[in-house]
Amino acid sequence: MRRWLRPRELGRRGLLSAGCCLLVLLASGCAYYNTFYTARKHYKEAERQYEVSGQDHPSPTVLELYQRSIERSQKVLVDFPKSKWVDDARYLIAMSYLRREDWEKARTGFEELIANHPQSKLVPDAKLGIGMSLLGLGDHVGAQEVLDETLRDYPKFDRRDEVILELAQNAARRRDYPAAIQGYTALLKQDPDEEVRRRVYEARGEAYL
Repeated sequence: MRRWLRPRELGRRGLLSAGCCLLVLLASGCAYYNTFYTARKHYKEAERQYEVSGQDHPSPTVLELYQRSIERSQKVLVDFPKSKWVDDARYLIAMSYLRREDWEKARTGFEELIANHPQSKLVPDAKLGIGMSLLGLGDHVGAQEVLDETLRDYPKFDRRDEVILELAQNAARRRDYPAAIQGYTALLKQDPDEEVRRRVYEARGEAYL
């Protein structure tokens, strides 16, 4: 039976071997962290530029940044499938596709996150992402079901305001104005920040009209 070596039995060659292994492990850890860090960096820069632009659709430069985030995140999945950031990488991929308005790939990405990481803290966010993807695909009924389910299943979800807003906007798109007004009013009771409150008041006014 193989006997584990004690530290004093390693000898010079053993110590060098152990040191090399440690360096390899550290390098591997740094590699996958740096890969994920780069993916997240591209995504955050894309989000910043998108928000600053004030445009309804991302510019070619912003689209390229989202694509880079997708590629680096996919590298995490391929090269480091057991890293602790795998669910985060899947989320970045799905969100980047969502921002690129590639609705089907975004929905698939969010669904894969839920299927592969059912215990992840990002599952509620992925559910919201599926709802937004379905809205992009024009499936308003499906989006309504997913978003309602998100509110029901995750009562402490810290992005509930966004879910309620999506539901209200979805109702307005379907010309179900009473439901839209109800949703906007419910959101105002959540005491959103000033900018969101202004937008919700405008949207509710349009729904009343």
